Amino acid sequence: MHTQPRASISRSNLAHNYKTLCDLAGAGEIGAVVKANAYGHGVERVVQVLAEAGCRTFFTATTDEAVDVRTAVGQDAAIMVFNGVPDEKADLAKAHKITPIINTLHQLRGWRMHGMNEIGPAVLHFDTGMNRLGLRPEDREAVTEMLDGCPVGLVMSHLACADETDNPLNAAQRDAFLEIAAHWPDARKSLANSAGLALDAAAYGFDLARPGIALFGGGVPMPASVPQLRPTLTLEAPILSVFMASKGASTGYGATRRFGRERRLATVAIGYADGFPRASSNSGFGFIGNQRCKVVGRVSMDLTTLDVSDLTCPVAPGMMVEFLGSRAGIEEQALEAGTLGYELLTGLGSRVSRNWCD
Repeated sequence: MHTQPRASISRSNLAHNYKTLCDLAGAGEIGAVVKANAYGHGVERVVQVLAEAGCRTFFTATTDEAVDVRTAVGQDAAIMVFNGVPDEKADLAKAHKITPIINTLHQLRGWRMHGMNEIGPAVLHFDTGMNRLGLRPEDREAVTEMLDGCPVGLVMSHLACADETDNPLNAAQRDAFLEIAAHWPDARKSLANSAGLALDAAAYGFDLARPGIALFGGGVPMPASVPQLRPTLTLEAPILSVFMASKGASTGYGATRRFGRERRLATVAIGYADGFPRASSNSGFGFIGNQRCKVVGRVSMDLTTLDVSDLTCPVAPGMMVEFLGSRAGIEEQALEAGTLGYELLTGLGSRVSRNWCD
């Protein structure tokens, strides 16, 4: 009998999602954001499947993540690092042909000083309204001077509110981005993340889009004109015990759930150490077969308890419960925990086995 959770990851669904996004982008290129271990899926296998599907540009957050991608896909891919490459990793980046994204004048100085222009043209990230990371619009002249004739291959920015279709900041950022990018007319342009593609691929996609969560079937609904995205990961955990709790009894740490009548409970081998958040206490859910059952009591480090009193199917130790997948939707599960699907995926722990299937 299984005693720990497992994640089944679908190659075909990942490839389907990539193709769907390519169709949505039209003539624009679809790159792949694979930071944080490919959103918890396992970066080595993810980038190999995407490369087989035609992806040639990958984005990571750190230099070490980029080296892992290079090792997995070989030399025939562009790999860019969102956070830039620190001075002490410049030689590593050059050895693996990893392109730093330049976010500050300090990073631009390091790019020149360490000869990282040998890797290829500069990639410039300007902040247009996120106010998080990126060169400031007023830095344009200083950037031009510091480049000293070095070519610019890509100008990019990042949308703050693309998941809010009516937010005026979207159009304001696009206008600001176009004004900045006009300083380097020969450079490619990149603005859209997953939400930006879903918002309006024609208006925000430009030359290169950077989806992350959409590759894995989450984050945003796709327009009706393209096939819907499919969940790439199914998270399941085994039932360890099934028992009756009497009227007036409670369950879990702190006795946060007390029963007004006799209830049938199932204890499942998954907890916050595996990435199922404590915030799902008394609010999350699982699926046994096609029947939904609610989390009762607190989610603990290794265990979660479900109320299975109303299920019509048999329930017994060893049966698997779905917590994420085609039935237990990631966005609904995240909503119950007061978080985002991003956090549920990237938070999957090392005890969760990743099994690729099709």
